[in-house]
Amino acid sequence: MIHEIADAFRNNSLEDYQEARYPHIGEGEWLTIAWEDLSGVDFSKFSLGFTAFKSCELNGASGLSGQPIAIEECTARGLDLRGANVVIEARDSDFTGMLYDDDTVLAERDSGEAACSIFTSCKLDLDTVEHFKRQGVAFREYKSS
Repeated sequence: MIHEIADAFRNNSLEDYQEARYPHIGEGEWLTIAWEDLSGVDFSKFSLGFTAFKSCELNGASGLSGQPIAIEECTARGLDLRGANVVIEARDSDFTGMLYDDDTVLAERDSGEAACSIFTSCKLDLDTVEHFKRQGVAFREYKSS
């Protein structure tokens, strides 16, 4: 089932995604995708809240949205987050060359409480770190490139 979901992502097929995911994994339940090459995938039409990517290739992927999204031990070089509004919990991943713009939001403030992305032991460009620190994004033990 998980491989079929990854194929649906690669084929940009919402119908195949829904058929493979539901009713096996419902909304609000974690969907874990592991060891898949999803480089260049446009995720914009998929519901990705409560999705975990483990040991995946996400180079040049775009359209991530939803919260939370977990990214662990992945390569996400050139990940395109322009215009995204997403909360990411990342660990031990490479985000070198991440693309973003002024509309990219990785931290939300609502009623005085913050839902912020957290990057732990990740590799990021220093400019990216400085940009998102101003939003309240947490960077723990990051490695700048």
